[in-house]
Amino acid sequence: MISRMLNDLPKPYHYDPELLAFNFFKRKWQQLPDVSEETLRERYFQEFLTELTVESIELYIEKLVDTEDVDSLFDLFQCLKDALEQVTGGTSP
Repeated sequence: MISRMLNDLPKPYHYDPELLAFNFFKRKWQQLPDVSEETLRERYFQEFLTELTVESIELYIEKLVDTEDVDSLFDLFQCLKDALEQVTGGTSP
């Protein structure tokens, strides 16, 4: 019955009853974050890709060190330096 009543309301009064909860500390109703299976799957997939990327970069650097590929290491260093300058505006932490 509550679902039917809420579904008929226009936004922003249209709430998903499965994501609506009363916060006793704030004494008000709040919409909970979407934690659907698809959202969780996407979040974990992004975390996996980030970890995989970091591992791949570390392995690549190890390979360059093992093969003593100084030119590629300097190229990588310059790319990282340029990226850091672009992000920080040329100021170092």
